[in-house]
Amino acid sequence: MAEDAFFPRFMDAVSKIGPPNTPFNDSFRDVYLSYWREFAGKTLDLPSFAVADGSRSSTTFRGGIRVVCVRALANVYVGNKLVGNVSDVDVRAGHRLRRASLYMRALEFKCLKKAIESNDVLLAVCDGDLYPSIHPIIVKRTGQEVEAYIEYLKALCELYECALKRNVMLVGLTKDSFVN
Repeated sequence: MAEDAFFPRFMDAVSKIGPPNTPFNDSFRDVYLSYWREFAGKTLDLPSFAVADGSRSSTTFRGGIRVVCVRALANVYVGNKLVGNVSDVDVRAGHRLRRASLYMRALEFKCLKKAIESNDVLLAVCDGDLYPSIHPIIVKRTGQEVEAYIEYLKALCELYECALKRNVMLVGLTKDSFVN
């Protein structure tokens, strides 16, 4: 496999990176700690739940052809034990292809829906928001972008319908990766 050929070289390259050139400013530590709330306890008596996340990668070729690969995974847990997963990959290609994040979100929703349908899940957690977000000037978008939005909205709607039918609580967790 390609991973076998490239992974050792990748690890070697990563080991040469070293620390970042910019010094860490820890003056924000007290501000952060003032908002931090310790979790006082834990339980092993957790309900069955599913957690989904995805990622994307793309490359653009000469002439504007862009290929996007998105993948998603929904892990299923009973208590604190992993009992299964649902994964999928989607590849799209097009001239100046845009909105890869919508294809990724749609795939996350589809995997989470499959995890709900095939397991006795009481709670479903998705990385990111669970409300439709559409830019207000969608009328200026290309046909391909509108198709990406439609796929995203359809997958979100089907996830909601499945969760409602099976009485599953949906939770979306959003975060700011840059903590700003």
